[in-house]
Amino acid sequence: MRPGTWAKEAKLTTSPWMARLCVGTQPCSASEISKIAPGLAGAGYEGVEVHPGQLASVGDRVYRDRFLGTLRTAGLEVACAYAGVASDEPSAALASARCEMAAALGAGLVFLVPPSRRSGTLQDMAAQVARVCSAAGQLGLEVAVHNHAGTHVTNVEMALRFLDAVDRPEAGLCLDVAHLALFEDDVPAAIDQLVPYVRYVHLKDLAAGARETLAALDGESLEGVSPLNPAYTDIGAGALDMPAILEALASRGYGGWATVEIETLRRPTFLEQARENADEVTALLAQRENRAPRP
Repeated sequence: MRPGTWAKEAKLTTSPWMARLCVGTQPCSASEISKIAPGLAGAGYEGVEVHPGQLASVGDRVYRDRFLGTLRTAGLEVACAYAGVASDEPSAALASARCEMAAALGAGLVFLVPPSRRSGTLQDMAAQVARVCSAAGQLGLEVAVHNHAGTHVTNVEMALRFLDAVDRPEAGLCLDVAHLALFEDDVPAAIDQLVPYVRYVHLKDLAAGARETLAALDGESLEGVSPLNPAYTDIGAGALDMPAILEALASRGYGGWATVEIETLRRPTFLEQARENADEVTALLAQRENRAPRP
């Protein structure tokens, strides 16, 4: 199937698309986000996802207030913040501190990447994530645990086991569709099982051959799977059945943030790349609306 077209296998429903569009701003500085905020809003984004470097740079309250004012003027909000990897007490404490800054920015949740499998047992790693959840809960935040290659949270079974071990009301899943496709053959069916636990979504495409690349890597650590990073690509540029993925989210009533995750700059500017991804999502949703069965 050609990327960007509706697969015959995708069962279209009348369920509305309720998710809000956000963009991950990892390649940007906080000052750059401020400059391009009107352009991001004009592209159709309602929120931005911020990262540790940006959180650190808005530590001064005056600058933070100006940053938030710029976003609000553009019609954007901070949807989520990346709190890091909680693998031991110092890293869990650092992630918890980032939760405080996320709350100060008005975010409703943070996401964590689980520690490398080699860092410890599933139970031990879940205990560190639970520590962050406890701190986040006191701030009124939810915590979305990112399914990620090289960790204890990869496929449906492992994601549910990990969340069960965390056993905190704040905890849910940050569903990354590209990482899920590395471990599940039927991604829409996997999404169908996971949606009740999903608090946040990362949308990106995955290059053909990524599974074969992963098989040749050290899959027991985050560092070991880092050569996969170029395979995570722009929506419509990879091999994933994005229409079926969006349909799976819509049909199960997902209504949270759907974040276009841009990790690698592939255009002259971040804003240009963000616009192209937003246009691709908008086109896919328009195709879905046009082809959905009428009541």
